[in-house]
Amino acid sequence: MEATYFNPLMTYTIEDVAGLMHCGRESVNTWLETGILQGIKTGKATVIPSGELARFQEEYLGQNVCNLKRALDARKAVQGRTQA
Repeated sequence: MEATYFNPLMTYTIEDVAGLMHCGRESVNTWLETGILQGIKTGKATVIPSGELARFQEEYLGQNVCNLKRALDARKAVQGRTQA
């Protein structure tokens, strides 16, 4: 398997992120709507920078973000950790 390197300019579509995170598009859209994942609207599409996806994975490691309520609860928990 060929090694891949972090490219800070790489962006992913919602479908790409869903595939990488092994979830559905609906989950990624929920994360975007709740603000726990930030995207860039580019006309009809939304893209997520690779650095933002890495931040999301690091900050929300161990959190349950499988639906809207749990994503909002996770956001509160993460915000509480960063403010403490």
